[in-house]
Amino acid sequence: MSSSLALAGPLPATAQDAPPPVGEQSTTTQTTSSETTQTRSSRSEIDISIDDGADDDWGESRGHGARHRRDDVDERDLFGQWTLGQEGGNSCTIELKDSTWFGGYGAWVPAGCPDGVFSVNRWLLSGNDLLLTDTNNTVIARFRQSGSGRWSGRRDADGARLYLNPQGSR
Repeated sequence: MSSSLALAGPLPATAQDAPPPVGEQSTTTQTTSSETTQTRSSRSEIDISIDDGADDDWGESRGHGARHRRDDVDERDLFGQWTLGQEGGNSCTIELKDSTWFGGYGAWVPAGCPDGVFSVNRWLLSGNDLLLTDTNNTVIARFRQSGSGRWSGRRDADGARLYLNPQGSR
């Protein structure tokens, strides 16, 4: 990403006279008893360009040839029991079911899981993300593959770091 800031006109004498970062400002003062006229104007512009060929925060290419979904992720590989945990916190065993449920697949999450995930009852793949949602399609947590079958992610409500580890052989 690149950006530039161009200011037109003379610089203000003091910080309180500084123009806003973007837009235009004009002040006119006229005093009739002393014949004082003061006119001050300023203009500022900002030019922002976005490099849509750059990698995203996950290190994935978002250029024109980027794939919507990874070829190596198949929903069938995700069916079964997983350990869902919060980094530095508690963990539990959840089940990612193979039965369709409200546009995704069913999920079973017991009490005792990390805070905020008990309402999860659905999962789906969206692009490179594994989403855990509720029936209203509210994303509770999102994950990305991080190697050896492990998925790393965050709880949407507060950004807490979560992980999913497969149980048994896959």
